Amino acid sequence: MKSDIQQFMIARIEDKIRELYKANGEYALARNKARELIDCIDKIVLNEKEELIISRSDCVNFKEYMESQFAEEAICQEELYKQGYLDCIVLLKRLGVLT
Repeated sequence: MKSDIQQFMIARIEDKIRELYKANGEYALARNKARELIDCIDKIVLNEKEELIISRSDCVNFKEYMESQFAEEAICQEELYKQGYLDCIVLLKRLGVLT
């Protein structure tokens, strides 16, 4: 069972990601592209046949997926770190540690 703090943090991160999707075009583009490409990639990854054939376009899809996923995660990580820093400053001020 998750603690109140864990639930709060998860909700805070989810809110920030929703805001980021609406406000940051680069993030939204990377996220959408990765979501589109995952359908093509899943067909290959989830293939249970002994023989696997990967076409040149499949390789391009993998490469573009990885690039889009990396861009999405990098932007998200940067924003979450920044928000965490700002939240810590607010908390320390409220606790009277910072003036």
